[in-house]
Amino acid sequence: MMIKKSNDSDKGALTHQKTRANTQEEIKTNRIKDAAFDCENADIFYKEYANFFAQINETFLGLQKHCQRNLDGCFKRLHEIREHVKQDDEMTKDAGQFIREKTEELVNLNRTMDQLKVNINDFFENLTAKKLFTFKAR
Repeated sequence: MMIKKSNDSDKGALTHQKTRANTQEEIKTNRIKDAAFDCENADIFYKEYANFFAQINETFLGLQKHCQRNLDGCFKRLHEIREHVKQDDEMTKDAGQFIREKTEELVNLNRTMDQLKVNINDFFENLTAKKLFTFKAR
């Protein structure tokens, strides 16, 4: 075996040519193993990352559906309230007309009753025994 000085000999290191080649080969092998390990780790990380975002996406889709259902329910309720208010407004308008009509009917009925009272009072005030006898004879 021949020991050969290399450029590293300035630092006091003597190396054997074959040992140095083996060492460089081992370094390359270790680097390849490290790179493969890094790739495996990267694959694992990517799978975990993809799963995490799939879960987030699923969660957001669920939230979106939930919010849409709530929003649809709110709009449905709003539409129902608007229809109810519209019906109440129409009923109020109709009720006002109904109240006016019934008030007028009551006033007319009161006038008719007052007139009947006057007629009845007049009839009994003008009733005499002679007229009473005449009515019985008929």
